[in-house]
Amino acid sequence: MSAIGAVEERLAELRGGERGEARTQLLDLVVLTDDPHEARRMARLLEQLPGNRPSRAIIALAAHGSRELDAVAEVVTTPSPSGEGELRCELVTLGAGDEGAALPSLIASLLLPDLPVFLLLRLDPERWEPLVKACWSFASRVVVDSTGERSGLHSLPGLLARGVETTAIRSLNTSMKPMPRFWTTLARKR
Repeated sequence: MSAIGAVEERLAELRGGERGEARTQLLDLVVLTDDPHEARRMARLLEQLPGNRPSRAIIALAAHGSRELDAVAEVVTTPSPSGEGELRCELVTLGAGDEGAALPSLIASLLLPDLPVFLLLRLDPERWEPLVKACWSFASRVVVDSTGERSGLHSLPGLLARGVETTAIRSLNTSMKPMPRFWTTLARKR
């Protein structure tokens, strides 16, 4: 069985089969990072978010050199605001070596259809340009934490000049109109 098939099967099992509890229908969140500590931190942060969570969060850890493909899937639950039932966020963590070359196709295969895809850069886009550019093809929004040292905010003009004009760029400092509480909570947890 492929890594994608194993992840999808595990998520269906955690949801209670195809007709398990409802998951939120907000967006897909893809986090690109090159730091294992940051990947774990982002997973913890997503588990602690109240209410508005992405439908599926994919944390993609890219590494230089050789590394086995690693894929872990879990479901994070929170009580629904009405108090009836639960909302579920599917959390997938991927790790791949060889400059993360396998990550864009793995991520694209795991995205939920018909939802916007927010791409959160937690790595330097210049150092990881091939990976970042490959992921921009499916991103509805690219999110850069302009308060972070490793945000890569400085490299966005260069990346945009290389032909990615149609992607909307946002900072955590600006308004994220579709989900202000989600992004405000994300910014506060940092």
